[in-house]
Amino acid sequence: IGETFRYLGEAKIALEVIKAHGKPAVMTFCLHRKDDNGQLTTLDGVNIGDACKELADAGALVVGVNCARGPGTMIEVIEEIRKKCPNVHLAALPVAYRTTEEEPTFYNITDKGLNQQAYPDGLDPLFVSITEIKEFTKKAYDLGVRYFGVCCGNTGHYTRAMAESLGRSPPASRYARYVSNSVGGEMKGSTYCEYGRIL
Repeated sequence: IGETFRYLGEAKIALEVIKAHGKPAVMTFCLHRKDDNGQLTTLDGVNIGDACKELADAGALVVGVNCARGPGTMIEVIEEIRKKCPNVHLAALPVAYRTTEEEPTFYNITDKGLNQQAYPDGLDPLFVSITEIKEFTKKAYDLGVRYFGVCCGNTGHYTRAMAESLGRSPPASRYARYVSNSVGGEMKGSTYCEYGRIL
């Protein structure tokens, strides 16, 4: 696995090394911003779709994106990659934070309550919900992503939510919400037992 590349040049070098060792390569980029023309590009100025296509053409088994962007801003990146790579296996591993068009990466999220930049030590109140992770997973799956995960900020309940949204039942599903058995279970949407034992 070669991940979190910001430059196509460094990703190409890593792919060569992986191939030299006879291993299949999963190659993912980390996109911080759009260029002056509003294009999603690597830091060496290559359109993200073109960068992924170049890696796939050079032998990468899976290409895609990880880190920096949360579920709210990663879908547009996957859409751009899919345009240029219609028949390539795709990967998507967002961070677990609520990014927006105005603040597309977790590096530049503002904590509105404290009126300051949240990264790196103030991200805790800015986690995405399980619902957001599930919605992202379904959208990404519809775009052809088959290599899933969550990058920075991940915890087991996000990984479980991804699996469950794809129709899987990992062993950890037994710790999912059991609303009718929990304290306050008659309250719609109670998640009291999300992380603990079933009461």
